[in-house]
Amino acid sequence: MPVSRRKKSKKGKDDKEPAAKDKMAEEATEELKLSKESPKSAKSKGKESKEAPANAADDAEDAAAKPDDQFIGKFHSALRWGKQDSEVKAMVTDAGVSCRSATRAADPKTGNQALHIAVQNGHRELTKLLISWKADVTAQNFKGQTALHMSVEYDFHFISKLLLEKGAKREVENADGCKAILGISGSKEGVEAWDAPINILKNAASKEEVELAYKALEAADPTSLDKASLARIGMLKAKELPDIWDKGQFVELLNKEQLAQAHCRLQYHHLGFEEPAMARAKLASIVVALAVCSALHSLVSLAFVSAPAPQTPQTQLRGTVIDAVSSAAVPAILMTPAAASAADGEGVPSVVLGVGVLCALAAFSVVSSVISATVTSELD
Repeated sequence: MPVSRRKKSKKGKDDKEPAAKDKMAEEATEELKLSKESPKSAKSKGKESKEAPANAADDAEDAAAKPDDQFIGKFHSALRWGKQDSEVKAMVTDAGVSCRSATRAADPKTGNQALHIAVQNGHRELTKLLISWKADVTAQNFKGQTALHMSVEYDFHFISKLLLEKGAKREVENADGCKAILGISGSKEGVEAWDAPINILKNAASKEEVELAYKALEAADPTSLDKASLARIGMLKAKELPDIWDKGQFVELLNKEQLAQAHCRLQYHHLGFEEPAMARAKLASIVVALAVCSALHSLVSLAFVSAPAPQTPQTQLRGTVIDAVSSAAVPAILMTPAAASAADGEGVPSVVLGVGVLCALAAFSVVSSVISATVTSELD
């Protein structure tokens, strides 16, 4: 009996060993599966764990005291007048409201939030402060204006750049259908665009920003720049930034722009074209010359044929000479300014000039025929 019991116990031990091994194998397999978990899911879990405290903080701020209309009025007034950051922060702390709720509180009359006010008045540092307080860069007031609408409209280049970097939308439209990147009026494009070189220089407040403006000016089309505006901005910057403004560098840049503009004009002339203002002036002078010649021809015709007189050969010859001279005066007057302009390199193409002369002669012939017919009928 003792022997059989010993054998039985040994057999029970042998039965338990495979079960333990199977359990260990299952645990190892499970660990392997966990170790092979996708990196994407691991990242998403990490992201969720990071966002959870942030969302909780936002919820806590929203649960704090809500800004009332009186606070909003004072807060927006401080931003409008460009108060110091410390004063703005103290105002929010004393009111017992959170920075986020103060920033996003809208004016009950206009719908403007704090960011609208700071941007509208060009306060760059206050704009940065409000963005750090989680201002909504896409918020629209009651007229549909975003902060980007305002910064573009008032040519605040670096504020517009900051808003775009922080997520402001270019294509959002206001109540008038104007996109934010084109300003409140929708007219800020071309030479008046938010990133036009002159706007960059106008808003430059540091040496790095001035250098950035210079690079933009050098890369711009010289004919798109207004020399007078550029010179005026240069004088303003010399007063605003006396410590960093390099007058010699600006004058050198201005001279380069003048030379580039002169070169562009020279290219126009080589191609046979001229600047629009000059072309309009010549066209006006041609029209005036045609009108004067027509009037002179009419007066001459009336003076010599209004009184009936015997048609002697001498009278006929005189009339023929006068007609020839008055008719030749038209192309002569038309050709003179064009020839003079061509002499100094500012002439219109010969084809355009020829067509203009032919049209003028045709018009003169029609007017002369009408006058002659009227005078003849009166004499008859």
